[in-house]
Amino acid sequence: MPESQPSPDNKRGGLTTVEEKALGAMAKAGSSPLVGVLRYGEAPVKKGLHFMDAPAAAVENLSALAAGGCQLTFFGTGVGNPIGSMVAPTVKVCGNVNTLETMADNIDFDASGILEKGQKISDVGDRLYAYAMDVASGTRLSSEILDIRETAISRFALSL
Repeated sequence: MPESQPSPDNKRGGLTTVEEKALGAMAKAGSSPLVGVLRYGEAPVKKGLHFMDAPAAAVENLSALAAGGCQLTFFGTGVGNPIGSMVAPTVKVCGNVNTLETMADNIDFDASGILEKGQKISDVGDRLYAYAMDVASGTRLSSEILDIRETAISRFALSL
């Protein structure tokens, strides 16, 4: 049985191990201290950065976050993914200029200026925050326009 992580797309993007994938996820979390680890679908009870024990598969992960009360999700993608959740808007963020060109109709937010134009992370973050407010106010995302909506719930035990 082939291993599922890193995924074939991750491998094409240059990842060789699940440990490298985990390090990338940690880097995306920034410098905020970790304040809690949540079970699948558990809502946080305090402010701050939390990790959720949820599947790595994107659709299942988004469902877990929504079950925990997340009302807007951000999906960082390098090689592109048309994912869209049925239960919470999914903003697809990309900094890879090749993907921004080949999958322009599936990406919601272009973060390539950080690597390509030397833009400050904080400035791009401010733009992303403003965009999030637009989405929360009704701006439609690419997955909504293209009607790409998925959901999956993980099974953690045997079913009869």
